[in-house]
Amino acid sequence: MKKTLAFIFTALFALCIFTGCGAENSGEKSTGTAVEFTGTEAKIQGGGCSYNDGVLTVSKSGTFILSGELKGSILVDTGTAQEDVKLVLNGFKAENPNGPAVLIQQAKNARIELKEGSENLLVSGVEGTAFDEAGATGAVIYSEDDLDIDGSGKLHIKGYINNGIGCKDDLDINGGEIRISALNNGIRSSESFELKGGKLDITAGNDGIKTSSNKKEGKGFLNILGGEAVIDAAGDGLSSVAELNVEDGILNIKAQNGDGIKADGEINITGGTVSADAADNGIKALMGLKLSGGTVSIVSAGDGLQAGDKKLSSVKSIEQTGGELYVSCYKQGFKADEIYLNGGMALVLQNEELLNGALSNTKPVICGELEAAKGNTVSVEDIAEILSQNACKTVIFSHPQLEGGKEYRVSNGIKDVILTAK
Repeated sequence: MKKTLAFIFTALFALCIFTGCGAENSGEKSTGTAVEFTGTEAKIQGGGCSYNDGVLTVSKSGTFILSGELKGSILVDTGTAQEDVKLVLNGFKAENPNGPAVLIQQAKNARIELKEGSENLLVSGVEGTAFDEAGATGAVIYSEDDLDIDGSGKLHIKGYINNGIGCKDDLDINGGEIRISALNNGIRSSESFELKGGKLDITAGNDGIKTSSNKKEGKGFLNILGGEAVIDAAGDGLSSVAELNVEDGILNIKAQNGDGIKADGEINITGGTVSADAADNGIKALMGLKLSGGTVSIVSAGDGLQAGDKKLSSVKSIEQTGGELYVSCYKQGFKADEIYLNGGMALVLQNEELLNGALSNTKPVICGELEAAKGNTVSVEDIAEILSQNACKTVIFSHPQLEGGKEYRVSNGIKDVILTAK
């Protein structure tokens, strides 16, 4: 009898393994709830959500796979339970003429996954509508709670009311190809933003990516940790209300009327590739700027790198200990109370006078007069070169190969000057 019971138990155990018995391995849990839209109707296979008058309301924890075309919006509201919700966009299109296409009103953690091979479209407002700054609220995707976006599919976001993506808490983008066009900010996340993977292509009527609240201790930061972002912004490219860190990834920024990268706190660049073309300053850090790695290329109509502000009484500094820096600017290449070029490479062209005693360096640096026109290629021996994007009067160059007291040939492609490293 015992042998028989043991055999039955073993057989049932094996059956559970192969068929996925139990709630954790159920077919519903692994596949989620599928919702297929056909304009004003929705076909729902599974639970946790309901559809009424153009709005799909997700009220329970789970995975919800969305496909088809919706004339309306998605609302996530799990109530006081604050459960985790994942929305999988799999060939999904939603257009809401009056508000967000996706509104996450209440959830513990919300995640949007872009299904591999899928193309998705989310639209808020009506194309051609004039931007109403006083009345504009929300975004095409707006979350009151933490939001993660990942996957390997594509998503096009069109914001004809306000922002492209908005988040009241922490927003992380980990993957996907996301193209955003918005009348206001491309992405606005109140407490933090992190780009960890994927590709962003942003066209914004105001700032490209910004954070806006540092009321909580340690919040308000903006981090670029990986991925790629191409930003064309009418305002600032990146704007952080606290600190801003670039550790990896690729940034290509055009700031038509503002700074390329700006932070109310400190800016730290330790890696990655950064290119910024700005109508104002290339990089502006109110609490100081540190460059220890990566490659940074700046073209600006204002200052190249700026730390501090006239309104701040404390001393602010720019410090480079590594990485490569290329600057072609109309004003000063470095503007700060204290400037330390103690490592890495910097080749800076500026249209103003040389540094006025602010430069403190432990390694040899070349500073001298050099006139160059826009379009000239300026080179230092065969060590480094840069294309002058503005009229240039002076050059600043630091490099590990420089030897103190040695003369170097600096050329604008037409005329050479000899400058001494000091």
